[in-house]
Amino acid sequence: MTPAIGWPWRWQVAFALVLAMAAWAYAPGLSGGFLFDDYINLDALSRHGAVVDAPAFWRYITSGTSDPTGRPLALLSFLVDARDWPADPAPFLRTNLVLHLLNGALLWVLLLAMERTLGTQREHRQPIALLGAGLWLLHPLFVSTTLYIVQREAMLPGTFALAGLIAYVLGAARTDRRGAWLAYGGIVVATIAATLCKANGLLVPMFAWVLSATVLPASPAERGKRIAFLVVPSVLVLAYVAHFALSWNTGIDSRMWSVGERAWTQGRVLVDYLGLLAIPRVLSPGLFADGYAVSHGPFAPVSSVLSWAALVALFAGALVARRRAPRLSAALLFFFAGHVLESTLVPLELFFEHRNYVPALLLAWPLAAVIVRAPIARWARVAIGVGLLALLAATTHARADAWGHPARLAALWATRNPDSARAYATWTDVTINAGFPDRAAAWLRPKWRARPNDLQLGASVIDAACAGRGLAEGDAVAMTQSLHMGNTAGALAQDWLAYRTDMVRRQPCAGLTVDTLDTWMHTLAGNPAFYLDQSAAMQSLLGRLAVQRGQFDEALRLFDDAYRQSQAPDLVLRQAALLDANGAPRHALAHLARFDPKHPDPRPQRFGMPRLHASVLASQGYWQREVVDLRARLRAHAATQSQDAAE
Repeated sequence: MTPAIGWPWRWQVAFALVLAMAAWAYAPGLSGGFLFDDYINLDALSRHGAVVDAPAFWRYITSGTSDPTGRPLALLSFLVDARDWPADPAPFLRTNLVLHLLNGALLWVLLLAMERTLGTQREHRQPIALLGAGLWLLHPLFVSTTLYIVQREAMLPGTFALAGLIAYVLGAARTDRRGAWLAYGGIVVATIAATLCKANGLLVPMFAWVLSATVLPASPAERGKRIAFLVVPSVLVLAYVAHFALSWNTGIDSRMWSVGERAWTQGRVLVDYLGLLAIPRVLSPGLFADGYAVSHGPFAPVSSVLSWAALVALFAGALVARRRAPRLSAALLFFFAGHVLESTLVPLELFFEHRNYVPALLLAWPLAAVIVRAPIARWARVAIGVGLLALLAATTHARADAWGHPARLAALWATRNPDSARAYATWTDVTINAGFPDRAAAWLRPKWRARPNDLQLGASVIDAACAGRGLAEGDAVAMTQSLHMGNTAGALAQDWLAYRTDMVRRQPCAGLTVDTLDTWMHTLAGNPAFYLDQSAAMQSLLGRLAVQRGQFDEALRLFDDAYRQSQAPDLVLRQAALLDANGAPRHALAHLARFDPKHPDPRPQRFGMPRLHASVLASQGYWQREVVDLRARLRAHAATQSQDAAE
């Protein structure tokens, strides 16, 4: 007997074939590697030791810094693939692909449930659901989510959202108390779980509100529950987003635009997203859209206001069409709801393809319904549907193949994103590792000269030059200008200068001396965009420079000052270890004496996971234990040094 939702075996086989097609399409990308933000997120697997026991587990699972929640469920999922870092990327990629296939299957179930709610003819329900889910599952745009390992954080909210919406649709179709518990309990649980993966999980009630307004009829008794569980949470999210409008003309730290400029830019961004979804393609901006042109007002460029006008018209049309075209209305409103947090006023970066992973879930559904119910011969409908799936699979396969070859991918991104310093930095790393650093430096220098204030581009040139023949004439002066005038990437400049300082004697670079680094550091300190003159970060940088000069007393003074300002226990440990590594264990011991074991981390922690993480470390006595271990090593090194001196 077939269950009410409808599960004939032939359609199960058909969807299994779609899943197999998706697995084939993505298979070439499984040979890819870690990229960009993977490195600064996945290193949490070893930040406080490998995750091999319960204390290490709690240190890891509370270590997230993104969102107030720290995204613990996303962190938990990475333990499926590795418990230490560095790690092999292959297990992470396989898990991401399995998760994408699972999301496709959940979407199939959701569409089938909504087709039943809409009263669609029985013979049309399964093919509409299968085609709608398959077109989403095979769309090439989602390669840059599925094969970008850290974007599991964008995929998991989709998993929980889909599960919650399935429960909501099935529960709303019932009239008893169990139905209400299933519907609204599912939304509550899904919202909590999705939010613990990424903050846009807060949009789950809004997604359910969209479905209730388009495809789910509401009885008077149900309206009160929907207001409480769906409308009120959605309005609170909208109010949070709207409050950023109070800072419309305010500049944002580390950004080159204001909130208002971002808002005008997002109109063009959303139109570009719709274009990427409507016209599948092998190549697209990929990960690196940091060069996306900012809109400085409604008419600068004029496409800013035109884009918003088109989007408003589309939104209004979706509202008007709720009764006559519920699928189209639901798909468009779902897309807009999915972009409320990331593509409006919240001052995040301007453009990322993975932001479409969840918002686009329903966009193929209306097209699937048109194809399945078209007044043409059945064989023609089948041919169109299968042809579209095959076309998307082939395009996705070609795109995944590029992702499976990081060197080729880096070259493609650098070529297609001429305004992206991050794309150039990635290509530089790949080219250096391939043994062609001078080629990278020569290719990048003219681009840097054209954008002299780009700190990241300048750092890429210096890194390539140092890996090859050394700095060319004018490189040091050009970097001084970049550090003086640059107004973004301040943290990157600090980290990069620290790295270059530590390497200056270990791997000498022609044309780069300690004095050069001294000039660069003081130039950065005087850059008004960063306010670093007397900061802990600058004192720590200058201390590193003193270490390289062998001026250990001066290094100790600077390190002590940096620690006094920051009170960060990890800083005192790193600085003491650096002194020891450069032959100054006694100075390291003196610096370590500044650590107060009674108050290991006196810094005020912001609300959320950072505060919980600090309490976990405190309850485990983590910092005290680390200091004891390091002190023992330092004393041993100091004793050995004294013995060697005596001999």
